[in-house]
Amino acid sequence: MTANATTFKITFYKNTTSNLPGNVLTTKTPTSAKKELVAGNFYKYILVFDAPVVIDTGKTYWMEVETNATGWHSIHTSHFGNFGAGNNDQTGGQWASLQEVGVDFAYSILCSAYLGTQ
Repeated sequence: MTANATTFKITFYKNTTSNLPGNVLTTKTPTSAKKELVAGNFYKYILVFDAPVVIDTGKTYWMEVETNATGWHSIHTSHFGNFGAGNNDQTGGQWASLQEVGVDFAYSILCSAYLGTQ
C-alpha cells in the first residue's frame, strides 16, 4: 500500500458460482497493524485479529480490504487463483472481475490451523 494507512476493515466473502464475492462470511477490524517500509512510499502491513476467521478447506473465499491508504500495489504479470474483483461506482455497485484489465493485488495471508476441543 502507499502512504500511511491508519484504518482497516477486512471483509471475507463466500464465493459465488460466477467466481465473484457473494454473501459476507465475516467482517473484522484488526486489533493491531504493524507497518514496514518496503521501498519508496510502499508499505507492508501485518494485521492481527482478536479471533480466528474460520473457513472450510477446499473452498474459495474472497477478501475485501477497506483502508484509508491512497493506493494498493497490483501486478500485471501473473496471478494465482481468481483475478481480483472490484465493486464501485464504475461497476454500478456490483462485483465485477478485473480479468479484462489483468490486475491481481499483492497480498498474503498467514494461516495456522485452529484445533478446538470439546
